[in-house]
Amino acid sequence: AEVQTAQGAIRLFFDWKLDDAERAFVRALALNPSYTTAHLAYGDLLMMRGEFDRGLALIREAVKLSPFDLGLAMNLGDFLIFSGRFDEAVRQLEHTLAMDERFVPGRLRLAEALALSGHGDAALAHAKRALADAPVQPRVRETHAFVLAASGRREEARRELAALATERD
Repeated sequence: AEVQTAQGAIRLFFDWKLDDAERAFVRALALNPSYTTAHLAYGDLLMMRGEFDRGLALIREAVKLSPFDLGLAMNLGDFLIFSGRFDEAVRQLEHTLAMDERFVPGRLRLAEALALSGHGDAALAHAKRALADAPVQPRVRETHAFVLAASGRREEARRELAALATERD
């Protein structure tokens, strides 16, 4: 299952041969229906195709198989965001952070989901908390800028991105 999943990921993310990737993921899950990485990778493919319900079913199954895996819980939130189910994503990502409130990637996704669902103040609070927890990570700064922009604070967002660009040069 591991080899099939790796081959599928290569076909998906490097070769862009979606049908070949799908066949590999299907084989991987036939070999090991409990292999959560295959669920996640196959779900990624389905999300790319816009098959949101099928992709969500796969990631939900992975979370069911490994309910304390923070990465899978966060990815379920990501899939919900991609599906435009922002309020549901917020609930999922709050659940993820309830498992570990110091999980910065989950906090970033929660800030994004909150911003997309129209809860700018709450989104900014989470973005600022992530900044406090990991101030030098560019991804944290990017999310902060996104949340600022989504909250109507575009000039602040531009300044944040300009500062990040200056630091990266």
